[in-house]
Amino acid sequence: MAAWLVTNFLWVGILLVILVVGSKLAIGAVLKGLMDRSAADAARRSADAGRRDDRLE
Repeated sequence: MAAWLVTNFLWVGILLVILVVGSKLAIGAVLKGLMDRSAADAARRSADAGRRDDRLE
């Protein structure tokens, strides 16, 4: 196994970089989607609260 790693060190390194970068991009996309959804929900709640205040006056 060690001889195989030495022989294919460059390919193993490239594969690890691809896995790390791919994971980072996937996690970032999921978190961005969650933050966008949270911001949209907060804006909707704020708009709903404003409409309720207008009806009370």
